Amino acid sequence: MRTLAPEPLPVPSGPPRLEKGVIQEREIRAGEVHEYRIAAQAGDYARVTVEQNGVDVAVRLVGPSDEEVAAADGAGGKKVPELLSWIAAAGGDFRLIISPHDPARAGLYKVTLEELRPAIPGDDKRIAAERATSEATHRKAQESKESRIAAIAKFEEALPLWREVGDRQQEVETLNGLGAVHWLLGETGKAVSVYDRALSLALDSGDLRGEALARNNLALAYRDLGDSKKALQLFRESLRLWEELKDSV
Repeated sequence: MRTLAPEPLPVPSGPPRLEKGVIQEREIRAGEVHEYRIAAQAGDYARVTVEQNGVDVAVRLVGPSDEEVAAADGAGGKKVPELLSWIAAAGGDFRLIISPHDPARAGLYKVTLEELRPAIPGDDKRIAAERATSEATHRKAQESKESRIAAIAKFEEALPLWREVGDRQQEVETLNGLGAVHWLLGETGKAVSVYDRALSLALDSGDLRGEALARNNLALAYRDLGDSKKALQLFRESLRLWEELKDSV
């Protein structure tokens, strides 16, 4: 008896679909535009990041009715990931569009749908905090005094929002970022004060990564203040924590 071969599976058409937690790494050539689909229900909260490993990219999000929902092309260039977060006003396929900031450039990038879930109370504030933190991080990556002063304002805008949504890990990370900007501006005393706040909150919340970073940052600040003994102690404590975190992975 003759056995019929199974029917071939249909080849998916259209742009690839992003799935939560799955990293897509691709090379984009000069002049190219890459597009991805994200299926969301009305009222879903979603967050996408794009790591710009080899090229500075611009990112746009278009909704099911072809309306632009969000866009990101931060001033920090490829040094800082692009971030988009939103709450879906309607269900359907959202299109994520990625293109080189400079159409003549090419390189690698990684795109990840980090979060996709039903929105909860406070997610509007979370989105505002994410956008302020992202802009601050981009401004921090620039080298001018004006951009770093702008970064301080954005970090300070984000802090109470993280506090309101109860995300202490992000609050610690934001404090570490704020302290780093003061340090880059030569305001070492202010940096120490902010790093101390980050360390205290990290200890209180059990955030080992935030604690390690705060201790490392404090070590750099105390070294600049001429307290080499305290700096060495903090460096050693930070190294111990980084080793502990590496072993736990």
